[in-house]
Amino acid sequence: DDDSSICESLKILLSDCDYAIHTANSGMEAIKCVDKINFDLALLDIIMPEIGGFQVMDHISRRSPDTVVIVITGDTSTESAIEALKKGAYYYVIKPFGREELLKTIENALDKKRFNIEKKRAEEALQKAHEELEIKVEERTRELLKTNEQLKNEIKWRNKAEERLRKSEKRFRS
Repeated sequence: DDDSSICESLKILLSDCDYAIHTANSGMEAIKCVDKINFDLALLDIIMPEIGGFQVMDHISRRSPDTVVIVITGDTSTESAIEALKKGAYYYVIKPFGREELLKTIENALDKKRFNIEKKRAEEALQKAHEELEIKVEERTRELLKTNEQLKNEIKWRNKAEERLRKSEKRFRS
């Protein structure tokens, strides 16, 4: 946020919640922070000098796509809210906002991030298990094919042996 008093208020509010806080008073500062640190969450104003919040959101989505963005702004236009959500904002908070509303929104956003991380881990574990199972199926299929071939050869050998035995018996009777 380009208003340093809002940044300071947010820092005080969130430091009580044991969050590690970094502030930036311009879009350029925010971009520099994102380039240095992988954030879980970014609270971002839309209207800032030089580089606006939407440009910062674009940078965040390229540089740190897992960072959750909550827009906190005085811009009450529907178009701005829609644009923020299209760009991937988790939520759009209009100034002035209530302390509890913001804290609950942050908590929900971080819960969603944790859920997505766990979901991704579970999907990766499932994919790995699937790949391992595919390998085992291929190995077992090869073993079964080899065993099947051995059985076919044994059947041929037995059939030939039986045929020889019948011919021997036939000659012996004659």
